[in-house]
Amino acid sequence: MGLFIGFMKRPVASTEENFKIRPLKRNKILEELSIMSEEKELTIEAARRSETGKSYNRKLRAKGLIPGNIYKEEKSEMIELDPKWLSKAWKNGKKFNLSIDGQIKPVLIKELQINPVKRSAVHVDVMYL
Repeated sequence: MGLFIGFMKRPVASTEENFKIRPLKRNKILEELSIMSEEKELTIEAARRSETGKSYNRKLRAKGLIPGNIYKEEKSEMIELDPKWLSKAWKNGKKFNLSIDGQIKPVLIKELQINPVKRSAVHVDVMYL
């Protein structure tokens, strides 16, 4: 049984045309940065959850959501939210708006647990401001 290498081709000789460097569009980059700095505070949607336990939380993570807790003055609520915007909120001062049942309230990330291998969020604890 021989090795089939018929699909392999020799690399084309490099020319200056293949390696043209496009000029940096500095003005466009500066505009994007100014727009990002003027953005309103980030809003993340969440839903309350009633089920607890390791198996339910694993199912949540398999769906692409992460479990979390909202700490109030005396009690806490369990929530599930989409981690897509969580890293952006973490980088922007750990403050964002949380939308639950149509109510939008400002919150602060108190603890964010991260999977050390995948580098993805596993659990989040937030507190109302």
